[in-house]
Amino acid sequence: MSDRGGAGNGRRDGLDPTRQRSGPPAAGTPSGAGAAPLAPGMTPPLPTRAVRTTAVPPALWATVTSPAAREPTVTTVLTQTVARVLLAPTLVVAAAVLIKGYADTGDGFSAGVIAALGVLLQFVAFGHRVAERLPLLRFAPAGTFVGLALALAVAFVPTLRGDPIMTHAPGPDEHVVHLGTLELLTAVLFDVGVFLLVFGFAVGAIGMIARAADHPAMEPTATPRLAGDDGADSRPIVG
Repeated sequence: MSDRGGAGNGRRDGLDPTRQRSGPPAAGTPSGAGAAPLAPGMTPPLPTRAVRTTAVPPALWATVTSPAAREPTVTTVLTQTVARVLLAPTLVVAAAVLIKGYADTGDGFSAGVIAALGVLLQFVAFGHRVAERLPLLRFAPAGTFVGLALALAVAFVPTLRGDPIMTHAPGPDEHVVHLGTLELLTAVLFDVGVFLLVFGFAVGAIGMIARAADHPAMEPTATPRLAGDDGADSRPIVG
């Protein structure tokens, strides 16, 4: 058993005559011609493996993180055409649901959701970079605050006259101003405020999600790899 360590073990045992070895070296004990002797009571260091890093080629990283690579690849010309054509009819339906909501089926909330669905289709077909260039979407966040202020004004201004909250004008048996077949009531203004609030919030949320999904990750400088995986030298690192 004493021959397993070779000549190096013999020299090491000779340097430390007070330490008797009666078997094979323990796991982790340095051996070989270049191994340093261990003093009595010392614990041999644990073996470690060298770690090598492989840098990512700049050309490959530029290709993966380019804006064209992060844009949706499932869209087609037909999808973009249909999305652009359906935007106007979607807004018309939303307007119809809005203006008749005070007297028939519909309200400002439903109209805001319908209009937001048309905007969502633009994000899916074109991506947020192209969709956010539409004038309708640029002013949507400001419309959120305008709609909130309008709805609160219609709801609470009547209390300044001593009337209950949400008292609409004109009241019963009062003259109503008409715009064609549309009756101009404060109920219509309230629905318009709710529409602007819902539409602006939905557009903002859709844009935020689209930008978060398209945000590039932190650029890695190197990829760690164990040296033993590619056959390279895996000598222990002692330090």
